Amino acid sequence: MARPGDEWKHPREPGRWLYGDAWEAYPCERGELWACGGGLFAVADLALDDHEKVLSTAASLGWRVTATYTDPPWDKGISKGFRTKTFGKAVSESVDFVNDLMPSFVRVARGVCVYEMGIQHVDDLVRRIQVVHGKSAQVHPITYDRKHPCRAVSFSVGSTPTVDLSALRGYDDLDTVPIFCDVVQRHAGGNLCVWDPCTGLGTTPVNVLRAGHSFVGAELNPRRMAATLKEVSKVVGSEPVLMGKYLEDS
Repeated sequence: MARPGDEWKHPREPGRWLYGDAWEAYPCERGELWACGGGLFAVADLALDDHEKVLSTAASLGWRVTATYTDPPWDKGISKGFRTKTFGKAVSESVDFVNDLMPSFVRVARGVCVYEMGIQHVDDLVRRIQVVHGKSAQVHPITYDRKHPCRAVSFSVGSTPTVDLSALRGYDDLDTVPIFCDVVQRHAGGNLCVWDPCTGLGTTPVNVLRAGHSFVGAELNPRRMAATLKEVSKVVGSEPVLMGKYLEDS
C-alpha cells in the first residue's frame, strides 16, 4: 500500500519533495478553510495559535471534533525545517520538537487521541500529556513505512472516557488510522470527526474519509496542504472548494 503523497517525493534526492501543480490548482493560504468531501482543511501556524481558531470556526460550520490522530514533526531536523517555513518566530539552533512544538501540539488535542511518536521522545510526550491534561497515556509499539519502530501514544482529553487502543499494537502507521476509527466508533457510537493538527501529505484524512467519518486538518506548508487536497479529491470524488476563513484579516 502506497502512502498518500508518495508521488510528490523527489526521485533522486531523499528529503526533497516535488509538489507538482497541486498548489496552482488549489492555492490555499493561511487563514482560509477549504472543504473536500467530509473534510475541512486549513493552512495554519501552531506558533501563532491558529489551531484554536481553526477548531472554533470548524465547529461553527458543523465540524465538531470528537477525536485526534496525528503524526507531528517529532524529529529535530524535520521540525526545524518546518519552522523555516512558518509565519511565526525565526528559526534558531535551539528549535526542536520537544521544547518548541510539543507543548502546543498537546494543548490542541481533543477527544480520544493518538499521537505517533519516535521512540526517543515518548517519555517527553507522556510527561507533557500528564502536565497539560492531567491524564495518563498508553504507549503502543507500531512501525513506520513497514520497517521503522515508533510508538502510538493514546490518551483522552477532558471528560472524554479513556479508550483501550491496544489493538494498534504491532501494526504499521499506514494501517493504524482505520483501526483507531473503528475502535473509537464502537466505543463512542456514531460517526467521528477526527482532527489532525499536522496533516502533512494526507495519510490521516485519506483513511478517515475512506472510513466514512468527517475530518478537520491543519498544515503549516501551503504546498503540502494543496497536495493533500489533491489526494483527498481522488478519494472522495469531488473538487476542493474554498469554504471560508478562520482569520478575518487574511
